[in-house]
Amino acid sequence: KIMELTEEVVRVMSPLEMRSLRKNHAGWTLRRLSEEAKISVTQLSQYECTRNGLRRDQVETCEKLLLRAAAEREQAISALFNKRYGAESAEAS
Repeated sequence: KIMELTEEVVRVMSPLEMRSLRKNHAGWTLRRLSEEAKISVTQLSQYECTRNGLRRDQVETCEKLLLRAAAEREQAISALFNKRYGAESAEAS
C-alpha cells in the first residue's frame, strides 16, 4: 500500500502526455500554454521534446490549465452537438 501511494503522489505528467493533452484535448498552441502558465515557449517546447525538464510545480501548473481547458472544450463540443443533433436524436428514439 505504501508503495502504491508513493507512486501516485510522485507521478507527474510526461512530456508526451503533456503534448497530447495540449494538442488533442485542450486544442492549445505552445504559445497559448506559455502565456497561461507564464513559462517560456522555448522551455515548454524543450520539455515536450524531452530535451530539458521543467520544475515539478511548472508541470503541475500546465497539467491543471490543460485539464481545465480540455474539460471546457469538451463541454462546448457537447453543447454544440446537442444543439445541432439533440432534437433529431430525441425524435429518432
